Amino acid sequence: VHDDRLRAGYRPQAGGVDADENQGQGVRPVAEITVRRGHLLEDAISQILPLGATARGRLAVRFTNAAGGDEAGIDAGGLFKELLSEISSHGFNPERGVFTATAGGLVHPSSGGGDSHEGIMLLELIGMMVGKGLYEGLLQEVQLAPFFAKALLGIPRTLDDLPSLDPELHRSLVQVLRYDGEVADLCLDWTVQEECFGAVVTHELRPNGANVEVTNENRLGYVHAVADFHLNRRSRNANNAFLRGLSRIVAPGWLQLFGVRELSLLMSGGGADGDTQDL
Repeated sequence: VHDDRLRAGYRPQAGGVDADENQGQGVRPVAEITVRRGHLLEDAISQILPLGATARGRLAVRFTNAAGGDEAGIDAGGLFKELLSEISSHGFNPERGVFTATAGGLVHPSSGGGDSHEGIMLLELIGMMVGKGLYEGLLQEVQLAPFFAKALLGIPRTLDDLPSLDPELHRSLVQVLRYDGEVADLCLDWTVQEECFGAVVTHELRPNGANVEVTNENRLGYVHAVADFHLNRRSRNANNAFLRGLSRIVAPGWLQLFGVRELSLLMSGGGADGDTQDL
């Protein structure tokens, strides 16, 4: 499923890494990465992120054990694939709090994933390694949620994308749109609330939103503002961090040659359920 459009974009770029460089044996590495098993993400962040676009070339990988000794094995590309798999497995793990998954198992940044320096660094690393996998044609074991893939491709996310993120919230908003009585009786205002580290945080959807009631006249704008908050505003820092990492390997202009379904096929060999958007 690998598409040469990903590589073709770099041939005209002066000073870039030749697109023919890869992880194969006999290709001179552009960097040697030493990774401790117990500090895999920490070591990857400190050694791979600074490489920038240079990481399109071959990365020679060396794993060390708990005692600090080298693990047996010569990296002819297999150790890098193992590193890519391990970074993906650890980084996308919802228990870290940076990523989460839909009910269907499709991953996307958590609501607070981009709120800390550590989260931003991890998002950039994962984005970079996803880009490296795409560039090398290496399938990965995770699938991105369609609304997150749209963010990476520059495709607007709207109310129609909300069911895959939060179906209950989507149903509630549709009920507001279809309510036959006076919407003001629902006692809604232009705010949303979320729990953050055990505390409830209120976000205004418009200036002075806490003092603006939702009415029959403005409910359409309110519904779209709520969807925009959850799909765009709340995840903007996380999405941008992931995209910064991804863009170090695959330029956004070339990435946008693909649609959401194509990106899913290139990344994991499978389609994202419910996606009908193609560029």
